[in-house]
Amino acid sequence: MTIHFELRFEDLLALQKYVIQYSFTHHVKRMYFKWITAILLAILLILLVNITITTALISLIIAAIYFLIAPNLYNTFAFWRYQKQMETKDYTPILGSCKMELLETGILRIMNGKETFFGWERFEKLGEDEEHYFLCESDLNALIVPKQMDNTDKSSSFHQLIEQNVKQLKGEKIRMITQIILDTTPIQVENFSHTTISDQHNPDILRKVTFDFEVTSETYHDITTLLYKNDFMVTIPGKNIHFQAHISNYSTSITNLYEEDQVGTFHLELVEKTDVRV
Repeated sequence: MTIHFELRFEDLLALQKYVIQYSFTHHVKRMYFKWITAILLAILLILLVNITITTALISLIIAAIYFLIAPNLYNTFAFWRYQKQMETKDYTPILGSCKMELLETGILRIMNGKETFFGWERFEKLGEDEEHYFLCESDLNALIVPKQMDNTDKSSSFHQLIEQNVKQLKGEKIRMITQIILDTTPIQVENFSHTTISDQHNPDILRKVTFDFEVTSETYHDITTLLYKNDFMVTIPGKNIHFQAHISNYSTSITNLYEEDQVGTFHLELVEKTDVRV
């Protein structure tokens, strides 16, 4: 699924407002601001009036009321300060037309001719306001995705895809991929990654998987026979991902696997075939 939208300066401000409100960094700053300024206010009020039980109580009540409203004051002041700072900077390189392709494994963003892939596991949590989703990569940084689109059906499908990943984005660890299937052969893998790339010869976005796996002298013949085909159905169990692929890169740690009792590590990079779409 592909969406197109214009990233505006107002969207950056919306992200900043969300970060100030919900990030742990600003939570700590807000707590310091609340306690320190409330204590200073209480001391100042006591020093400015004649010290009696009544005036001391009134000063403490005023400080307590301020203590309750201080978080909102911090949010307002912090946003005003960041807005003023942002208005002095040039954000043109990161604003403008943006294209996002939402995949089973993440989001491919194409902006100003640059492609960036964000795997779902890259996001720590999901935030939102009335107009945006904020897919947080860290406490202070997030990918901005608009909620509203021109096509109502596309908007609904998009929301469903985001919601399907909410549980993972809110902190549940994504199960690491330890097995893939080439045709009908299961392979135990390590260092698995699943990304997308552009094909120079056509506009398609192609899936790519990279992984390492061990090969023994006993399995060497079967594995090399399989790889020699250079045309396999790649299946990622539990992810509902299937595509026809060919080898784009291959290497092995040793070359004497034809000898007995040898173990080597194969490195394999598979790219989706352009003439077959699953």
